[in-house]
Amino acid sequence: MSDLTPNTFDRIATPARPTPARVLWTADGIARRIGTSPDYVRDTLAKIPGSPVKKIGRRYCAIEADLIEFFRSYPDNSQLIPIEPIERSANKTDIRGHEDMALQKKAAG
Repeated sequence: MSDLTPNTFDRIATPARPTPARVLWTADGIARRIGTSPDYVRDTLAKIPGSPVKKIGRRYCAIEADLIEFFRSYPDNSQLIPIEPIERSANKTDIRGHEDMALQKKAAG
């Protein structure tokens, strides 16, 4: 065991420099970081109260640490993705209905 010198004490007692905050720019950059689409960032995440995503001019930005903390501490994650029921009727066909039929045909054969 070595003696505690003033220089050794200074190295131990001096706090490490904080790393600067990393700013994520553009909806695409934010989306890549959290694994979603830019549309989700623009249309949903930026509109949630308390969201770390901000719009400056025409660009979206977020501090990476705040973004990750937001997802870790959000009280009810079901509010992050709004789910809208799809209404279908025999008289009406929408684009989503066509997509479903195409997927069913593809899966069947």
